[in-house]
Amino acid sequence: MEPRGLDAMRPARWRPRRLHFHLSLWSLVAILVISLGLVLSSMALTGRVVVLPGWVTERVTDELNSALPTGTVSLARVEAGLTPGGRPRLRLVDVGLRDASGLSLAQLNAVEMSLSRRAALKGQLVPSYIELQGAQVTLRRLQNGAFDLALGQNVGATGNLAALLDQLDALFETGPIARVAWLGATDLTVTLEDARSGRIWQVTDGTLDVIPQEAFIDTNVQFNVFNQTEELASINFAFRSARDSSEASLSLRFDNAAARDIAAQSPVMAFLSVIDAPISGALRSSVNPDGGLEELAGALQIGAGGLSPVPGAPPAKFDGARIYIDFDPSRQRINFTGAALESEIGSFAAEGHVYLADFQGGWPNSLIGQVDIPHATLSPPDFFAAPLEIDSGTADLRVRLDPFQIEFGQIVAYRGANRYEARGKLGADGTGWWISLDTG
Repeated sequence: MEPRGLDAMRPARWRPRRLHFHLSLWSLVAILVISLGLVLSSMALTGRVVVLPGWVTERVTDELNSALPTGTVSLARVEAGLTPGGRPRLRLVDVGLRDASGLSLAQLNAVEMSLSRRAALKGQLVPSYIELQGAQVTLRRLQNGAFDLALGQNVGATGNLAALLDQLDALFETGPIARVAWLGATDLTVTLEDARSGRIWQVTDGTLDVIPQEAFIDTNVQFNVFNQTEELASINFAFRSARDSSEASLSLRFDNAAARDIAAQSPVMAFLSVIDAPISGALRSSVNPDGGLEELAGALQIGAGGLSPVPGAPPAKFDGARIYIDFDPSRQRINFTGAALESEIGSFAAEGHVYLADFQGGWPNSLIGQVDIPHATLSPPDFFAAPLEIDSGTADLRVRLDPFQIEFGQIVAYRGANRYEARGKLGADGTGWWISLDTG
């Protein structure tokens, strides 16, 4: 029977269709959520990223440039993704840093950072971990030994070491990386243009780890250096700096470095400037709360090479040497023990002390001191008819580095019951080696 009248005008019921619509909507939302979860999981597991729009890159570039006192930052793009732990991460690609004159200071393949989840939910970008990837950095050291960072000021490396460490601490006190738990660098390449030595140093395969703690900051740097041979020198430098003062402890390990390269890094090591040989060693130092150097001590192992102070003079070859040093900065005094040398002119063991003297531009040109020799064998070619054995001895001396000359104020040697005394000079110039001795 067909509906009539008002019944015929009533619309058909649509409740089932409405219910079907709601079911379809929730299904779509569920599918989207599941898909988004799968995408995010895939990004976290595979490291895939999303390239953000160009205006984001422009905004980030502007923010970075406004934070610099001078110079400019450039970058190609900004990528977003997730870390394996599910943290949001950003990646700045092809980052460049130039000084105010436009000279390139650094170029990085990428700067990658993982962000705080809690801060991200509040719309804030707070990095927790930062990694610098493939950084290529150019540093310039001035004649006075200061590093020209070219970003507003020169930071002295020879004046107050504590100032450099304090600046590192300040980076983690306020600003964008104040809450960073780790900052690192991989594939680090550094070119050092050294006006003081007239050389260009090339550091490769470098890694950097900076771990801020509540009371201090730990830093570890490892890299290789070209040492003008077919082999590379390996360097490991670590230090811990207090966050509430200038107090710090430092350690340095190096292997297969050129002796002259080590000499160029510190006035304490200036005596190595006349040696042409590979050297390995370990040094430790500390800075007091007021920023002053408290000590520098360590061991040096020198490989086969020669004493070669001037061009033209044939090197005085030796098979190897070792020495343990302890530097007192308040007295500019180096105490040394366990020194031993094997060479073509003989062998000896020694201990004693020297004072750094005749400073020029912050670097010593002389060492003045006293040496005790427990035993020595002297056999310079064409000098003695037979090797001369010495049971013990002492010498007061002054070593001038440039021009090279050793002045013996007094030499006392014992052989059996006999005592021998002498004074004189030993030196080298463009014509060769010379020696002058007065015996008594």
